Amino acid sequence: MPFDGLQSNYTFSLEDAVKQLGITPISEARLAEYKQQQCDNNPASPFYSVRHVLVVALIVTMLVGLLNLFLCLPSFMYAVASGQHETAAMYLLSTMASLVLIVAVDRTKVFSREGRRLKGPADWVEISVPLSLYQVAYRSDVPDLINDLVSRLSTKLPNSNVIIGELRQNSVVIDPYLIFSHNGDEVILGIWDQNSVVEHA
Repeated sequence: MPFDGLQSNYTFSLEDAVKQLGITPISEARLAEYKQQQCDNNPASPFYSVRHVLVVALIVTMLVGLLNLFLCLPSFMYAVASGQHETAAMYLLSTMASLVLIVAVDRTKVFSREGRRLKGPADWVEISVPLSLYQVAYRSDVPDLINDLVSRLSTKLPNSNVIIGELRQNSVVIDPYLIFSHNGDEVILGIWDQNSVVEHA
């Protein structure tokens, strides 16, 4: 047959697989819109750019409070014992002010390992992995609905990659999305958050 050679060289494409399986991918424009929306919804703290200065200021504040406490407390006790009531009241106020400073710094949780940190800028990061690694290391973190789409496409195109996009802020992953990739072609299969699927193909 004159077309046998052409047919034998034909490669089953991602577009063919998507059409054959009746999958309608999420558009690139929709994903770009969603990514921008999530960046806008997760801004950096206004104090993030001066976070180091802020930490130093808090340390100095705590040290001043502790120093003042150690200096004023003995003086307060001596003034009380010697009947110097006005002086004792002054040292008492100074001691209370020192305690307030120390408690205020402690409440910021800056020095706590599990404490609240100033939120930095949110950045999108994409990780591309082969299907074999995806099945082992990433599948359990992806909603079943999107995993089902990956499985259906992988039966048609086993030598493919999966791209997982993650919005990261202070090492916290927010609102991931998943792209199926084959020979340079890509289709967006789903977007989800911690609670549910936001959108899927």
